[in-house]
Amino acid sequence: MKTDLISAEFEIGKEPKKIQLWRLDVLNHSDHQLGLLIAKVDYELVQILHPGDRIKGMAVYSEWAMIKTDATVKNIKKINQGVYKDKCILGMESMELLKL
Repeated sequence: MKTDLISAEFEIGKEPKKIQLWRLDVLNHSDHQLGLLIAKVDYELVQILHPGDRIKGMAVYSEWAMIKTDATVKNIKKINQGVYKDKCILGMESMELLKL
């Protein structure tokens, strides 16, 4: 049975004194990959995160559970059409999500 993931949150910032809590909706997921939606209000993340960056202690939420995981940024892509046009998708990879 596949778990429906809803959102993820993590703390990160450009500088240690500017750590911020980010909450992003899960757009899609499969196996050990997770696609998080970066809305225009969260575009600062596009400047902060880069492929290969590791996020430790990310909380991923479903309707009935919360999973703590470490994840690696795989890519950040701008969406050019459809409902999510002009937003970005943050591609993440986490081995812990394989267990869901």
